[in-house]
Amino acid sequence: MRRDGNQAGPRPLVSGRHHLARTLPAFVLIAVAALVTVFTHPSPGNPPTLARNPSTLARNPSTLAGNPSTFARNRSIRSDNPDLRSGNPLAAGRPGVVIEVHTVTVEGLRRSYRSVVSVQTTARVPLVIVLHGRGQSGSVAASQTGFLGLAQRRQAVLVFPDGEQRSWNAGYGCCGFAGSRRVPDIPFVAAIVADAVHRWPVDVERVYLVGYSNGGKLAYSAVCAHPKLFAAVATYGAVPLSPCPPGTPPVPFLLAAGTADRVLPFHGRPGGHPALPAVPQAVNWLRTQDDCPTRAQTDRDDSAVLQRWADCAGGAEVESVVYSGWSHAWPIANARSGSPAVATVMWAFLSRHDTPSPVPHRAA
Repeated sequence: MRRDGNQAGPRPLVSGRHHLARTLPAFVLIAVAALVTVFTHPSPGNPPTLARNPSTLARNPSTLAGNPSTFARNRSIRSDNPDLRSGNPLAAGRPGVVIEVHTVTVEGLRRSYRSVVSVQTTARVPLVIVLHGRGQSGSVAASQTGFLGLAQRRQAVLVFPDGEQRSWNAGYGCCGFAGSRRVPDIPFVAAIVADAVHRWPVDVERVYLVGYSNGGKLAYSAVCAHPKLFAAVATYGAVPLSPCPPGTPPVPFLLAAGTADRVLPFHGRPGGHPALPAVPQAVNWLRTQDDCPTRAQTDRDDSAVLQRWADCAGGAEVESVVYSGWSHAWPIANARSGSPAVATVMWAFLSRHDTPSPVPHRAA
């Protein structure tokens, strides 16, 4: 699962080998990609789950992605189109990529997501799904999180889904419209994976999930329900709302947080709705799931501390990145301290992992 050879010793927040501007080995399996119609609505207080009967899980994404009644026509945009100068924050300064809006229908709901793909993408590359925060959209996440360079350099296919009413159903009543209406967001994420594998030359062993705030909480819920669908997960401003069930297979996790975050308090909000664990407690949940060793490798600079628990079960690892004095806002690079942007740290982590997958590649 882990592709780098370092087994011991501290390392910088982003090692020289894993700088964002370079192509890196990556990870994870996107098996069981077509999980759209098997969503089981939870009782109040429980996170959304998907049916676990293997017979309901299609192993060939084309069985879902190729159905024209399920996947509607996409709207295609080239980033160098001058007509996009107004109303599209993705278009500015992004030569060489194509931006598309796709729709999928999940449990009767028509959902949308944006993709950003290099016009020259031919070799198989990782798929990175980025889930926005509450009150945002896929377009905002694309323009503000700092991942677009991956598509420009042909290092990944990027996908930015849209939550219903700018919110996600992460379970336990979280959050907003989607949480109160129990919108089937986990099946939506699974449907996106299936569609992406059908459309582009995605390396099915390297499918990564990124989440911010409400989107990060959904990412943890999705991984608890389907731990073999993603090679690794990275979040900022989010914690899992509960541990995954005992026996959940290990998944590489990166949890990043700011000590001055008032939306996601570093020390938790046990009386909230839903209750939020403290960041160290959430990290312990992830370490327990992955059966990680007790001692961590630690590296720090003036504004961030990284702890890494390597040699976990199945080759997984857990990383905690704490930004001192940082708020709920998505962290960008700090020129004074030299701390890299959180997107850079996340990509360095994600791209170290892959997982063998039984799901066939799209025909080249």
